[in-house]
Amino acid sequence: MKQAKRSRLLAMLLAVAMLLSMLPTVAFAEEAESTLAEQCTVTEGCMLETGHEGGCVITESETGSDAESAAEPTAEPSAEPAETPTAEPATSGTCGATENDNVSWALTENNDVSDSLAYTLTISGSGAMADYSEAGTAPWCTTLPNEAYKTQITKIEIGKDITVVGANTFVWCEAVKTVTFEYGSQLGQIKMQSFHTLKSLTSIEFPASLTEIGAGAFFNCAKLETVTFQQPENLLSIGSAAFGGCTSLVYFNNPTKSTSSEIIPVAVKEIGSGAFQRCGAMVGQVTIPAEIETLNASFWNCSRISKVTFESGSNLKTITNNAFTNCSITEVTLPEGLKEIGPNAFYDVPLTSIQIPASVTSIGDNAFLQRTGNHAFESVVFAEGSALKSIGSNVFGRTGALANIKSVALPEGLETISTTAFQQSGIEYITVPSTVTSIGQDAFLHSCKYAINLSAVSETASIAGCTSNVTRGCMLYLPSETVKKNLYYNGSYDPVYLITNGGIVPHTKFKEKTLVDPVREGYTFAGWYESSTFTGDAVSSAENGKTYYAKWNYKITFDSNGGSGTMSAQQVTEGGNTTSLSENTFTRAGYNFLNWNTAADGSGVTYESDAVASTVPNGTTLYAQWKPNTYTISFNAKDGNGTMGSITATYDKPVTLASCTFTKADYNFAGWTTEKNGATVHYTDGDQLKNLTAENNGTVTLYAVWTTKEVLAPDVSVQTKTYNGQTQGFTVDGGFTVTYEQNGNTVEAPVNAGSYDVTVTKEATDSTATYHHKIYGGLVIQPVTVTITAEDQKICVGSALPTFTYTVSGLVDRESLSTEPAVACADADANTAGSYTITVSDAAAGDNYTITYKAGTLVVQHTLEVVEGKESTCTEAGYEGHWKCSVCSKLFSDENGITEIEKPAEIAAKGHTWGEWKALTSPNCTDKGSQKRTCSVCNVVETKDVDPNGHDWNEKYTVDKQPTTTEDGSKSIHCMVCNAVKDSTVIPAIGSQPAGVKPEDALVEIPMLGGNTGNPSKPSGGSPQTGDNSHMTLWISLLAVSLVGFLATLLAMKKKDY
Repeated sequence: MKQAKRSRLLAMLLAVAMLLSMLPTVAFAEEAESTLAEQCTVTEGCMLETGHEGGCVITESETGSDAESAAEPTAEPSAEPAETPTAEPATSGTCGATENDNVSWALTENNDVSDSLAYTLTISGSGAMADYSEAGTAPWCTTLPNEAYKTQITKIEIGKDITVVGANTFVWCEAVKTVTFEYGSQLGQIKMQSFHTLKSLTSIEFPASLTEIGAGAFFNCAKLETVTFQQPENLLSIGSAAFGGCTSLVYFNNPTKSTSSEIIPVAVKEIGSGAFQRCGAMVGQVTIPAEIETLNASFWNCSRISKVTFESGSNLKTITNNAFTNCSITEVTLPEGLKEIGPNAFYDVPLTSIQIPASVTSIGDNAFLQRTGNHAFESVVFAEGSALKSIGSNVFGRTGALANIKSVALPEGLETISTTAFQQSGIEYITVPSTVTSIGQDAFLHSCKYAINLSAVSETASIAGCTSNVTRGCMLYLPSETVKKNLYYNGSYDPVYLITNGGIVPHTKFKEKTLVDPVREGYTFAGWYESSTFTGDAVSSAENGKTYYAKWNYKITFDSNGGSGTMSAQQVTEGGNTTSLSENTFTRAGYNFLNWNTAADGSGVTYESDAVASTVPNGTTLYAQWKPNTYTISFNAKDGNGTMGSITATYDKPVTLASCTFTKADYNFAGWTTEKNGATVHYTDGDQLKNLTAENNGTVTLYAVWTTKEVLAPDVSVQTKTYNGQTQGFTVDGGFTVTYEQNGNTVEAPVNAGSYDVTVTKEATDSTATYHHKIYGGLVIQPVTVTITAEDQKICVGSALPTFTYTVSGLVDRESLSTEPAVACADADANTAGSYTITVSDAAAGDNYTITYKAGTLVVQHTLEVVEGKESTCTEAGYEGHWKCSVCSKLFSDENGITEIEKPAEIAAKGHTWGEWKALTSPNCTDKGSQKRTCSVCNVVETKDVDPNGHDWNEKYTVDKQPTTTEDGSKSIHCMVCNAVKDSTVIPAIGSQPAGVKPEDALVEIPMLGGNTGNPSKPSGGSPQTGDNSHMTLWISLLAVSLVGFLATLLAMKKKDY
């Protein structure tokens, strides 16, 4: 039995050995050490050498599912092999804002948390995401049970074509650590509360396309440290509370992490309320863009911001509601145009100086209040022309903020100072303007140890309690007792009251118990008095609790009101009642003094000369009032006849002088004189007479002045005129009569050319004598010149002579020649080119005309036509332009037919302008190529042949067919360009090599399987690189045969033992 088993085992081994020996084998060369070629790494699994030509060769087993699986991310290795898990979306859906927005979402496990589920939320597609009315209502929130979205979503990835992140999209995703935007993102808007309370987010980089960050977008992202922008200059809007509560935020738009870096991107036009509230870690400086109009709690509690500036051209109108509360700003220049500094705007900000722009109208409660009192202002300035109307409560109060600057002069125009505005501010003295209408309770509580200057405040202003409990000894300057009563002082610190009685105390450096002189327009200050009636002596220092009154002197001035002389101004003590007005010393010619009046025309208040001076108000000018004198005007005929009544006149009031009723033969009345024997006329009838005498009730006599009648002397010079076909006359001014004669005959109306005698006459009047004068030849009418012109003519050579014509100029109206002229051209020759004179003569037009003649010209010339020239071409000549007579066909080089030519000048051909040679067909190894070039002028093309390139033979053989153990192969020399073949040689089959021939000699040029036959591979080591691995089979077969033989021998030995 055992023998049978051994026999069967031996048979099986022999069968296996025979089977293996039947596999094909190949001879190989043995070396002491064998080196294999380096494997290609371009494609995983390629069988060829590194640097092979052509495509890679991969076995089928390496291109299947195993290779794909290897490319996928794998989990951490485990003790036993396992398939790599593939991440699949836990759930997905759409989240577009409209049907046109193709936006979807997907939750994918990401293994971020080792002991629980963790997801990546991916937003993909294109368009805008939907808005969600409430937090936690987005589909990825509701998909995960029990609000697991808060702890299980750890990453958010937003695709590049998403344009809007909707409202309330990722609120309370508290485990999200990263938010990424795909490269090339087109995101433009992040809406309200989109990333609200992402408590694990530490940094985010916004894409270049982002323009708007909505309200509360990143509110309460407590771990967010860094916010960067790919292109910050594109950002336009930061919404309300957008980054509020980001208490860890250090670097906002601050890639250099510098404390001097600008936080706000340059193009931002809107910063919402509380945009960066409580971002206490944020560093950098802030420049508010020019477009921003309101800052509302924008940088509240940004305690590390130390510098704020405003862009040139700022449109900022309001800074309010803790805009910069608790910032570390020490100085700031507020922009012109700012209207309102609202409540708490710079609350607890360590400013050392502030200038309030002229445009500011209100300063709100606590605007500059210092909470800790660690510092004080060095300067508080209200710009000139300030429009400030109100100051709120505690603006500078409670912490000695004004202790260093000592004083403030509030601007004119201010109306309201609120409760406690300057309480405990440390200010030593303050001046309140006249425009203030209201000052709140305790406005100056425990401050102003030297003075509160209320001297300009109106009696109607509401100021009750504003000075309660001021510093002991504070001097209160008040305009009147009424204002003092309005204070209703409540306190025990005994201020000093100084009633200015209408005076104004200028803002100055007030000192303790040192009285300052007030000023009052039109008055002279006369000292401070403890008595309101100014009894006793003036005082120079003040005592606590007392009231002092300002004494004023003023002056009254006097005006002569048309009189003469001078009077000094009268000094008056306000309230005095014993001094009368100064006595009048003015005089006025023609008047008597009556009294004084506050108006020059007497329409004001009248004061008699003995009135009490203090009854006249300060600054009054009293005008003297005058009564005019009256007088009589009488008339004297002075050798004339008749009577005239006298006139009564008042000084300074004109009267009209009546017409003279006196007469005198052969004389004319010339006027009136004030001198009895005078000849000079002082007045004429109808004159306005005034102030002929200043004497009251006096008389003035006027005497008549007589003159002889006038002899006329008109201009009667000879007058020359020109015939115009109309009646013409002798002209003389003054109402004279003119008559005419010619040759002793009367002419009613001179018309024709000639000489006329003229007689000029005028009848006598009351003032002139009769006039008669004759001028011989006094009117001359000259003939008109008529010009007769022969018209120019032109004819062509060989034509008939034309009819000669003429023109006439100068005839009056429709008159004509009495005799037509003769027109001739005596020397004209129609067959000879040239110029000939045309004459005109023998015309007549009558005595009213003088005739002149002008000759014309006959021009005999060729009839020329232009013959255009012809430009030369590359191959043909051209010719120049010229003229040709259409009658005689002669040619001329000029347009006037002067220079005759036989033929036009020739223009030589230009020749071709060839371009570069360009290939038409390329030559190859055996065929010619061709080239062409083109004339750039006429586009003629010239071609030529290009010789063949010839073969580029490879230096080595290329195996065309691999030999096997039974079949021959072949090799040949290949052209490296066209792959032509020469010198083809047979490679014998490997198994049939003649004795003595090594296999490697036969395959020395044979490349590895898969190599390019055009580039033989060099064998490595001593082993033929045939690509056939059957030699390995040979080794195995030999080993198997040896093993079988060994076992057979062993069995035989055992058999013998049996």
